[in-house]
Amino acid sequence: MATATTTLAQQDVTAIRATRDPWCQACVDRDWDGLLALCTKDVIFLPPDAPVAEGRAATRSYLETYPEMKTFTFNFTHIEGSGDLASARGNFAITANVDGNEVAFTGKFVDTFRKASDGSWKYSSVIWNHDHALG
Repeated sequence: MATATTTLAQQDVTAIRATRDPWCQACVDRDWDGLLALCTKDVIFLPPDAPVAEGRAATRSYLETYPEMKTFTFNFTHIEGSGDLASARGNFAITANVDGNEVAFTGKFVDTFRKASDGSWKYSSVIWNHDHALG
């Protein structure tokens, strides 16, 4: 069940939720330019079992090594924030090509967002982990 405890306006919560489909599609398409357009310039990725990737260049380098995703879905289960900052958490499911094998796995995430001057919400940090070890 999706919940939101927030001082954010409903339109801001809706705008954050609207990032989901473009994010998922960019991941499946390996459209890293499209994905990074959803992020702040100083975005930080904190992936499982890998070093932190700080900034768009480092994040892109990390993404280039990520296994090819066949499917990717996620749900925001909680969004809250105040002013120009928000956090969201949720769960995800991925089917990916890992070392030549199709592997399905699930996990959870916490993302932070900053509101841009144009009113859009951008991912400023992305952290996730898997529910079970992939190996």
